[in-house]
Amino acid sequence: MDCASGNALSFRSAETNMTPGRTSFDRTDLAMEVIALHESGARVFATFDRIAEDLKRIARDIEQVTVAAESCACAALYPESRIDKIPFALSE
Repeated sequence: MDCASGNALSFRSAETNMTPGRTSFDRTDLAMEVIALHESGARVFATFDRIAEDLKRIARDIEQVTVAAESCACAALYPESRIDKIPFALSE
């Protein structure tokens, strides 16, 4: 997630018994390797488009979304990224 803009990459790396007609799978380790590879390089190249392309054969339901609420409590350390987001609140 890009905290300032609210843009995020969403994907499913595992599922079981979710929807009729879809087979169960767990490729979480492979997906995490893709993410780690992008995190280890220059940030300018770690775009959502590139990550999504690398996840095509690993994950399902890959999409880029924009969220209006903070997804975590990072704004406590990086308040400049909050901008106009709905503040994060821990829920049960």
